[in-house]
Amino acid sequence: MRALRFVVIAAISLACQPPPDPPEAVTERFWTAIRTGDLETARDLATAASVDAVDTIEPDRPIERVLIGETLRDETTAVVRTSVVTHRDEGEVRSSFDTHLAWNGESWRVEVEATRRDWTAATFSASMRLLGQALGTSLAELSEAFEEGAAELMQSINEALEESETQRPRRDP
Repeated sequence: MRALRFVVIAAISLACQPPPDPPEAVTERFWTAIRTGDLETARDLATAASVDAVDTIEPDRPIERVLIGETLRDETTAVVRTSVVTHRDEGEVRSSFDTHLAWNGESWRVEVEATRRDWTAATFSASMRLLGQALGTSLAELSEAFEEGAAELMQSINEALEESETQRPRRDP
């Protein structure tokens, strides 16, 4: 009877505990902590093996917001599609990458090293996209200026030729 009572009390206790946060919630809390500079919370949400790597995540621009997307998960791992939005002179920049998580038996934790690699690649990609857009715009403006300059030069040459034709004395044969 005592054993039955113990089992019932244990079952009730376990049933009263809230379920662990899903990977999406952990991802959002982790990136919000990074965004606000709360590295202690970010470390608490990291796997034991990657706690020290939290200090290596340094956004090149202030993060304005974090968007959480689709999640792929199995029993022990999860990948949450994440977008970090920053602002540059050229406008809003969105870097989309995967936040990697692992189940430690009690809760989901961020695998910081794998996440940082994906985030770094996405940030580099977004920067290259912006550079390409800026370069494309600059080349288009240069081309337009060259066309205008060439048209003005041709007009000046034609005017000079016409003027020289009218000023040159004609010889009768």
